Amino acid sequence: PLLYVALVVRLVSVFVIQTSYVPDETWQCTEVAHKLVFGTGHLTWEWKEGLRSYLHPLLFSVPLQLLKVLRIDTAWMVIIFPRLLQAVLSFLSDVLLYRLVVKLYGHSQATYSVIMQLSSWYLFYVSPRPW
Repeated sequence: PLLYVALVVRLVSVFVIQTSYVPDETWQCTEVAHKLVFGTGHLTWEWKEGLRSYLHPLLFSVPLQLLKVLRIDTAWMVIIFPRLLQAVLSFLSDVLLYRLVVKLYGHSQATYSVIMQLSSWYLFYVSPRPW
């Protein structure tokens, strides 16, 4: 049940957090993924000079490509889908934390660790941000 709560918390954060934290969450991931899929967008100088790897933005271009193929690539969906993917990745870190702590210290400590991670306001704030 705790991991279901973790998934819900991560998904809720996608819709509750509607602000910008740092420019890199747009310019180093979603903007690049958008450019790869839709052909429009701005690339910063790091991309033009070849200083950045496309590996991370490629991960986020997959759901955007899916939206495009299904013809449901509205502005809202293009904004939400990368955030949903990031929330799922954050949830996977919750699962991995739980498994690691179970292995090292047992179930009660693992439960406590995940509760502490889920109660972190900062992690709730940054977990849906694809950067």
